[in-house]
Amino acid sequence: MAQFNLSTVCLLLVLAVSLFTLKAESACCTKYSKAEFPKNLIKGFSVQNIGICNINAVLFHTRGGRKVCADPAQPWVMDMIQELRTAVVKMSSTNSQTQEQ
Repeated sequence: MAQFNLSTVCLLLVLAVSLFTLKAESACCTKYSKAEFPKNLIKGFSVQNIGICNINAVLFHTRGGRKVCADPAQPWVMDMIQELRTAVVKMSSTNSQTQEQ
């Protein structure tokens, strides 16, 4: 069985933590998009809270597969979230009516 000395184990640990940190930061919004996106380009959203990432943000998922970072304090962002939620409720009620028939 291979034996590792303490410096090798420490080096591997530092590399693993560095790679994890880089991956986590690349998934974080670091600034907000200035553009307001049309509803027809957005298919969903997720929320980023302060923790691993430095800012609170709403990530809008576009039909093209992009993620756009938006400021949750902006009125258009909250309006867009409400429209998306309303669309989901409407789809759910239509789907449940179809299943009942």
